[in-house]
Parts: sequence; C-alpha cells; structure tokens
Amino acid sequence: MTLRAAGLRRLLAALLTGWALIAFASPAQANTDVDRAAAELLAGASVTSSPKAEFALSATEVRQLTDKIAASKTPIFVAVLPARAGSADDVLVELRAAVGLSGTYAVLVGDEFRAASDAGGAADAATQAFRAHQSEGIAAVLSGFIDLVAAPTPAVQAVESPTPTDDEGNLLSRLLFWLLGLGVIGGIVALVIAGRRRRGSDLASVRAALDEELTELGNQIAALDTSSSETAREAADRALNAYERARSAVDQMNSTAAAAQVTTALDEGRYALACASSSRAPARKPPCFIDPRHGGSAGTASWSPPGLAARTIPACATCLPDVKSGAAPRPREVRAKGGPQAYWQAGPAFHGYAQGYFPSTFDALFVGTTLIAVPPVASTATATRPSSARSTTASKPTGDFASGKVGGGNFSGGEPSRSPGKARRTGRGKSVE
Repeated sequence: MTLRAAGLRRLLAALLTGWALIAFASPAQANTDVDRAAAELLAGASVTSSPKAEFALSATEVRQLTDKIAASKTPIFVAVLPARAGSADDVLVELRAAVGLSGTYAVLVGDEFRAASDAGGAADAATQAFRAHQSEGIAAVLSGFIDLVAAPTPAVQAVESPTPTDDEGNLLSRLLFWLLGLGVIGGIVALVIAGRRRRGSDLASVRAALDEELTELGNQIAALDTSSSETAREAADRALNAYERARSAVDQMNSTAAAAQVTTALDEGRYALACASSSRAPARKPPCFIDPRHGGSAGTASWSPPGLAARTIPACATCLPDVKSGAAPRPREVRAKGGPQAYWQAGPAFHGYAQGYFPSTFDALFVGTTLIAVPPVASTATATRPSSARSTTASKPTGDFASGKVGGGNFSGGEPSRSPGKARRTGRGKSVE
C-alpha cells in the first residue's frame, strides 16, 4: 500500500492544483508584458504568446500546446514574451509571483528559454527538451518539455499497474483505497463544476452591461442627423463601424477579459458621435470615470469614491462640478452578485470592461478596487513583485523556485546561470545542466 498511497497523494496534489487553476482563475492587472501574461494565465489560459515576441507562437501552435497541457492534467504555465520584458531568469520568477499558483512555469523571453517548477525537476526537463529539439524551433522545444514534465513518475505508474503484494491482497483495504480516491475526485469535479458556473455567471453579467451600452450607442447613431455636412456623415460612418466591431466582439466573447475589446470600440464610437455632432472635431480625451457612457471627459479632479482613497479622475461636463464640490454623482452601475454595484466595485469580472476604457491609467484609477486581483507593481527593473492578493490560491515558491535552479537555453547563444538575475552569455545554443 505504500507505493499506491504515495502515488495517490501525488495524483491528488496534481488534481487539486489543476482545480485551483480552473476554479479560481480571474483577470489580473495588465500593464507590462509580464502582467498581461499573468492576467491571461489567471483567466484560464495555459499558453500565452505576445504578438510582439521575437519568437511568437502561431495561433495553431498555441492551441496545440494548450491541448497537450490539458491532456496532461498537469498545471503548466507557458508565456512567450518579447525581449523588452527583461531577462528570462527574472521574468520566470516574476511570472510565478504574479500568477501565485503552484505548478510548472516556462518562458521564452526574446531568444531565452527558461523553466522551473514548484515540484522540482522542471529545470532539468527544460534543458533536456532544449538540447533535443532546439533545431526544430520553440514550439517543438515546448512540446517536448511538456511531455517530460507530464511523464508519470514511478510512484504514479505503480498506482496504475500495481504489483500484487501480501498487504495489497486484502480486499477491504483495496475497497477503502478506491472509495477514498473516487470520493476525493468526485468532490473535485463538483468544485470544478461550481467554478465554471460562477465564471458563466460573471460572463453573463459583463455581457449584459455591454449589451446595454451597445443598444444605447446604436440608438444614438440611428438618431444622428448627418445631412448637415460630409464631415458629419464620415464621422457617423466611423461610429457605425465602431459599433459593429463592438457587437462582433460581444458575440465572440468567451471570457470576461475579452470585454476590453468591446469597451475600446464603444469609446471610439462615442468619440465619432461627438465629432459628427460638432462643427469642429473635439480633442480625444479619456471617458468619464463616473460613467464611461457619458463619453469624453471635460477635465480632471481629485475624488474619493465611496470606501476608497482619493485619486485624480477624468469626468464629463455633467459630473465634473459634482466631483469638485464633493457631491456624489451617480456612477455607472452594473449587475453583480450582491446586486447593482458601481462598475469599479463589481469584482474582478469587470477588470476587462474597465481596462478597455482606461488602458493607460488603469492602475492609478482603480487601485484599491475589487477590479484588481494583483497589486500594482513598480516599473523599475529591480522592484520586487508583490504576491497575489488572492490568498486562497496563492502559494509560496518551492522546488526549483525555492532553490533558484532554472533550466533551458538560448536560441541565439548563451547559458543561463543557476540563480535568477545572473544570466551570462558565453556561446551559441548553450543549455544549463
């Protein structure tokens, strides 16, 4: 029973980690390449590839690697990022801290491939996969790496194909063993189903808010008088194109993070409407923080949203006087679990919604709100990334991460050091033991 019990413990640990990744994933702040990757991984992706990466994966390669990870039932997180993100050794540690989930992490930053795992062993697997497949390209290296990481250990094989012993001949012991395993797995399945239902509810709430705004924008476009000038007609056409992009994005939404594409298009449509209604094109400004449906802001002022610290916000001509006088303007309310809420306090599900409206000022505007699942990170290269605020899924680094051991290699030459942050370049196509 010793081998079988050990195998079961490892199997259950892997299942529990995978369940935590599925059930509790939520959007994270996305202002740097690392943060964007962390946000996608927290939202449920296993593989993320920046289109700006020097060795970016194709959509087909991302899908194939994602399917392979799903089939492995092993928590593996892969990010392909541009060289501007920093050294691969540092990015690997930063990504693990930002996601906050135990598992195996692999990054390709520029031409540098690195990997490590909380369970240990991934560093050696990365070096082995790099040596075996580097001539075939990054997709082949990652595929080989996933195969090595997901390969069953002898203990797990013993669970699958046990060798009969005197102790294992006890029928009652066998029965209790399998009943325990089935009970735990059944509980995990129930929790996964509950997590999926929760994410489905979140997606429905965000979609309902977007549908409201699409209907409002469509009515405004339909009521627009474009007979005054050719300029007005051109602006109306731009508004209609933005509306159609937003509608298409809503129809294709499969995660709350995708709401950013919709709100970006809605903001463009409202600006085009403002141009069509004015003889002179107004300056493009951020939308009103109080209610983005009000369109472009007329100015900024310091304001303390209920329960939050003061911050400088953009506000429209209607809301700005109230903000400056200390009054409480009516915010954009959306449907949330606790009933109607101001969108900035409606939970992480509305992160993408707000990100699309305020892409460059998101941190400053929404710090302290429930939209941010990961605290803001200093932009300096030496800053230490805070751990995830979601303590229910966050864990302290162990295994390769705790020992500082990394593996992999550089596609255009170089050798990673044993300790993150001290990579050295000494040759071509080198890998670490």
